[in-house]
Amino acid sequence: MTNPKPKRWRTAIKARENQLLTLAKEALQEKKERKVIHFLNYIDQDIAA
Repeated sequence: MTNPKPKRWRTAIKARENQLLTLAKEALQEKKERKVIHFLNYIDQDIAA
């Protein structure tokens, strides 16, 4: 019987990397949106979000 752990670890690491990439992309988009929000003086909205 083979140990399934290494494959599961690889899958988990891959999923984590994808998650980090997604978070990074979202963070970049949020920064752009935040600049617009600040520009429009909706700072309260920014804090609430």
